[in-house]
Amino acid sequence: MLIPRPGDVMADRYRVLQILRQYPGRVTLLALDATNQQQVVVKLFSLAEAPSWQDWKLFEREMTILQQLNHPGIPRYVDGFDWGEGQQKVLVQTYIPALCLRQWLAQGRRFSEAEIISIAEQVLEILIYLHGQQPPLIHRDLKPSNILLDGEGKVYVVDFGAVQAKPLSGEGTMTLTIPGTAGYIAPEQFRGRTVPASDLYSLGATLVALASGRDPDTLPEKELRLQFEPYVSLSLPVVGWLQRLLDPRLEYRFASAQEALAALRQREQGMITLPPAGIQLRSFPQGTQLCLPPQRKGRGVLFMSLFAVAWFSFLIFWTGTALVLAPGLLKLVFVAFSLPFWGAGWLLISQGILPSLGRHSLVVTGDAIDLVQEVLGFRIHRPGPSPRHQLRRLEVRPSVQPGGLDLLAGDNLLYEIKIIGSEHTYLLESLQESQARWCAQYLSQTLGIPMRVAYPYAPLQP
Repeated sequence: MLIPRPGDVMADRYRVLQILRQYPGRVTLLALDATNQQQVVVKLFSLAEAPSWQDWKLFEREMTILQQLNHPGIPRYVDGFDWGEGQQKVLVQTYIPALCLRQWLAQGRRFSEAEIISIAEQVLEILIYLHGQQPPLIHRDLKPSNILLDGEGKVYVVDFGAVQAKPLSGEGTMTLTIPGTAGYIAPEQFRGRTVPASDLYSLGATLVALASGRDPDTLPEKELRLQFEPYVSLSLPVVGWLQRLLDPRLEYRFASAQEALAALRQREQGMITLPPAGIQLRSFPQGTQLCLPPQRKGRGVLFMSLFAVAWFSFLIFWTGTALVLAPGLLKLVFVAFSLPFWGAGWLLISQGILPSLGRHSLVVTGDAIDLVQEVLGFRIHRPGPSPRHQLRRLEVRPSVQPGGLDLLAGDNLLYEIKIIGSEHTYLLESLQESQARWCAQYLSQTLGIPMRVAYPYAPLQP
């Protein structure tokens, strides 16, 4: 492979300043363009020494793609020509005086939340541009080494060799090769499928690397879900947003870069910084605990309580009388006859009365949730812990229908929140409007699940 040296002039135009990178069959140079005295990047690719035909296709694709693009966050195509008696192809593009995120991390730099958000917004703007092309262009290899950051905080996306043009029809592009880098590649890409949301997953993995200082493939994983939360120091809205980007289930990820950017910029809108009265949010090393207000004891609970007293009084009288007065084996017959009634009484207490007693709290950890009720020192799990990846959606709706005058006045309206999973459903009841609004937004963002609000009586006010 013929490699130009510093001082050599290529194509009577580009004076080589230095060699930036050199790999088998590939060399990247920094040169000076004599036509405008601007520095440019010159990439040489040797057809004879190429590691594989696929590498040549990626180089050729980058040349083709860059000629189509014109965005301030993407290197601009300058020139292309043959070199070395036609055995080498040359791509010339604008030079960006910036380090890649991988280099910043290697230097020990740690990124603040504000810096991570700024990087995310700028990359999303670039993705909106790429995905908006006809046909849409999917980068497929977003990672810290392919994102540049200059000293003023400006972000650039480079290396377009893996870009795939997505057809306008169909759900995604099927390929036989799997471009991308371990830890940053979306799960569906392993199956040869790429969609715009695949780039969003790679962006999420890149941001986790910036926040944690670790490559995603070194972090624990459970059922394809990256367990990054214990390794980052980010606010809850940002963590919830990242969880949505990194959802292994494509249908629960943001559908587009526009949607992801809107959610990032609106993450604090409508979110009450501190919980409203009656709600407590406690943090512990493994997660958070959301303490809920006591259940409202309405007329229904009072009636069931009185009925339960009468029910058990009769059962005690019946069973006691049978044990005292019934002869021989008839004692066992009468006792056995009363057992179903004792069971019905227990169901009445456990399902109708007991849930309204004590304090309820929702415990959220990195991989599970659990609704716990504390009554007289006992902890009751309703219905039990559930893995977070099984959660499907969150629903908010009025739980108590007020009287006609109250309804017209908008008073005394209570709400309930259902967290619906594939195995369990968790019910948070007796919430006032401000409590329901805050809890729903907090849980939707923290758990990374969509929120649905039903308005049979009155909407939640923004």
